[in-house]
Amino acid sequence: MPPVDVRYRVYQLEDPDMAYTMEDFLREERAALLNDLTPDERRRLIEGLAPEDRLKGLDPEDVLKRFSAEDVVKGLSPEELHRLKDRLKHTH
Repeated sequence: MPPVDVRYRVYQLEDPDMAYTMEDFLREERAALLNDLTPDERRRLIEGLAPEDRLKGLDPEDVLKRFSAEDVVKGLSPEELHRLKDRLKHTH
């Protein structure tokens, strides 16, 4: 595959009046690259992200469904557990 700048110049030669920037080209190239990754390659790529970035855009309820109740409350302080217990009493 030719280098990125060569491929971009080919696009420019095909239609020099087109308002297609190098930034546009690189965005499309990155999207195409991600689409070509196997599920395992995508998983390895995602594992390199910070946990906060991995969770962005996910519904909290969908994430929590994947854990047992014990795992969900495991990291809560005694005060947080007490508040949770009180909330649960009032909602049922």
